Amino acid sequence: MKILNINLKLRGFKKNMKISYLSNSPLDKKVANAVHVMNMSSSFSKNGHELYLHAKCNCKGKYKLYEEYGVENIFKIVCTKILRIKFFEPLFYGFIQAMKARFIIKPDICYSRCLISAFFAMKFGIKSIVEIHEMPHSRFLKWLYNSILRNENLLRVIVISDGLKIDLLHEYNVKNILVAHDGASIPEIKTPFVLQNNKKINIGYAGGLRDGNGVKLILDLAKELQNFQFHIVGGNPDEITKWQDYQYSDNIQWYGKVEPSKVSAFLQKCDILLAPYQVGPKTASGRDTARWMSPLKIFEYMASGKAMIVSRFEVLEEVLNDENSILVEAHNFLEWKSALEKLATNNEHRETIGKNAYKILSEKYTWQQRAKMVIKDLNI
Repeated sequence: MKILNINLKLRGFKKNMKISYLSNSPLDKKVANAVHVMNMSSSFSKNGHELYLHAKCNCKGKYKLYEEYGVENIFKIVCTKILRIKFFEPLFYGFIQAMKARFIIKPDICYSRCLISAFFAMKFGIKSIVEIHEMPHSRFLKWLYNSILRNENLLRVIVISDGLKIDLLHEYNVKNILVAHDGASIPEIKTPFVLQNNKKINIGYAGGLRDGNGVKLILDLAKELQNFQFHIVGGNPDEITKWQDYQYSDNIQWYGKVEPSKVSAFLQKCDILLAPYQVGPKTASGRDTARWMSPLKIFEYMASGKAMIVSRFEVLEEVLNDENSILVEAHNFLEWKSALEKLATNNEHRETIGKNAYKILSEKYTWQQRAKMVIKDLNI
């Protein structure tokens, strides 16, 4: 053990670190980036680190969040109130987060999903890892990227796809950049999900109901395939009403938003899962991420062990292939219909690609594996 500790010190790496995870995720809203940071925080802790998650949430209700997200209460949530100051709120928020990290938590490193928080943390002299999910699209963000990527306290840049790495390297001289696709946890189903109008073949979708996510295509498939039952998790009441007004069919069940901890139980009940992206998922700024995306949905589907049909995007083929999924052209309705019909009648093929997807997820893409990879061999 002494020899191991000496080697770690010589390499500048501390085996167990105190980490401030800086995030602007609104934990109360259960959005995808909040699912991401809660699972990464849990995984850092499981790997032996002392983790403090800085995020937007209601301090009084923060202890309920662990159960709602399906993670263990093994890390601390540091609440930062949202300041209703027009234009300047992100700056104040980032500054306050970095101040708390520097003068209260005093971490060995900061791991940041919030670029403004990362900027201030490094200005305060904290060694930092920054995770980036998109290219900058405004003059301010381009300045912010330049400032962060050239800062001497930057340890490493984490990106979620090869496509994003290529674009960052083209625009900036990034020395230490690592691709770490998103992930999922191996599900532990405590309470089974009850499907409504459970039929012989149940088709599932879990995700947002925004334009571009393929909801229209799902509804069109349901109209054509009346012998299948379609189950849709996600969306707020207004979004659901909008799609019901577009096309109502009695073989579609709408469940609305469910707690992240219950999504895995829903997926387990389905026979086939759909990810019919027509464009990439939208960022908070409304940008299409088709070149850079690494959707949580794909990894949650893989973790379920169920067969999935997915739009063929080059960035998704960094993870998916014909052995662990069915890839079809995004806008080709007839190809989607044919793929669904063929998969529904071939139990063996469904089981094979579902098992293959689960296998690669468990070997490469769990949150705990990701948390190890992003800080491996740091020189601090």
